[in-house]
Amino acid sequence: IVSEILAGGPNADALVKELQDHYLGFMVIKPLPKTFIGKTCLKVMEDESTDEKRKRRLSREYQVDLFGINLSVESLAFQEQDKVIAACATTAIWSALHALQWHSIRSVHSCSEITMNALNDRNGSSNSFPNTELNAEQMLRSIDAEGLRHHQESLRGIDEKRFFETVVSHIDSKLPLIFIGDVHTLRGPGKTRAVHEGNHAICIVGYKQDEEQVLYIHD
Repeated sequence: IVSEILAGGPNADALVKELQDHYLGFMVIKPLPKTFIGKTCLKVMEDESTDEKRKRRLSREYQVDLFGINLSVESLAFQEQDKVIAACATTAIWSALHALQWHSIRSVHSCSEITMNALNDRNGSSNSFPNTELNAEQMLRSIDAEGLRHHQESLRGIDEKRFFETVVSHIDSKLPLIFIGDVHTLRGPGKTRAVHEGNHAICIVGYKQDEEQVLYIHD
């Protein structure tokens, strides 16, 4: 199909439409031995709102140039954290910036720039790579550098219902959530002893509510 379109034959316009109708998105492969999945935009599922099921997820339209053929995909950009310039916090911020529909895609900084904005500060810049993680203060510093305001809320001690309601209210307002939590591993006999492994940040970008409650996240 692509060859026929590029040849500019009489059916080129119809073939472009056919290609667009079947286009599922793209993936950038980075020349790295591990964590090689770069910016990836795959077509998202449709929203639903019925008596039995309610599903919403944040997305935006991405314009794509395939050998000069203009295509588009409704998606939300994803990429792996590479443990060098983009640990989980940096990647979560990057995903959240893409989830803001009014925020220009071209203005979204790269993960390396997000990390540098978080680290470079007058009162003690570390300015270093690789970067294993950002603390909460550094994350807020990076968000400030984007010219955005943040709202911070502690969810410790609240029940599952209140937590899910918080997610729903933000997603319905087309606002992503950066969620920071503690990660534990169950060890010992019967795996009943919780061992703290560290902190982790993810970006919550949607939810599904029917017979169960589900979160859509970029991790």
